[in-house]
Amino acid sequence: MAQNEVAPLMLRVLVFVTIGCALTTGWLQPLYEMFIVGSAVLAPRWWIYLQLASLGVLLLLCLLLMKRHRRLGIISWCAFWISILAHMVPGYL
Repeated sequence: MAQNEVAPLMLRVLVFVTIGCALTTGWLQPLYEMFIVGSAVLAPRWWIYLQLASLGVLLLLCLLLMKRHRRLGIISWCAFWISILAHMVPGYL
């Protein structure tokens, strides 16, 4: 596939919606637990499942898109690690 060929619109929408879910659930979970609910209660189960699902889809998209749509694959890979980074930074709040 040529480098200048554009990815289909639905594929780009899927990638960016998944990135939005992963980044939102990853980076806002500690804020949600601290300010909205209180420090003793964890985020709801659906929040954690949404984050795990979006991380899995991002990883899958990254692996599938690297050959045909390299830019989207790289964007997915970066978003995956940025979402993971939220849990690796010790006490970023």
